[in-house]
Amino acid sequence: MSVSEDKNELRKIYRAKRREIQGRKEAESAMLEKVLSSNEYIGCGSIFTYVSVKTEADTAELILKSLESGKKVAVPVCNDSDCTMEFFYIESPEDLTAVSSFGIPEADAKCKKAE
Repeated sequence: MSVSEDKNELRKIYRAKRREIQGRKEAESAMLEKVLSSNEYIGCGSIFTYVSVKTEADTAELILKSLESGKKVAVPVCNDSDCTMEFFYIESPEDLTAVSSFGIPEADAKCKKAE
């Protein structure tokens, strides 16, 4: 089995495990509150986060609250040609207009690259 096949198999396994989580919304709310109340979050001027899809822990509220509090929010953009990832700042959820080859919302081309 190739590395790519191994990764795909692991992804399937963990997607299934995430679908089985009981009390998912409560767990996500608790995680969000833990992040928002942490000294690291309170003291930072910017955050780098993924944009959640399907069974992943939801990051939409984190993104919204961060933007509302004046923090810079950077999200990943995948470059399929060389399998790299770069981060770009968004100013609102409406900036997530592009879609990666994996079906994940990404920052619009007008967004500024995070340094």
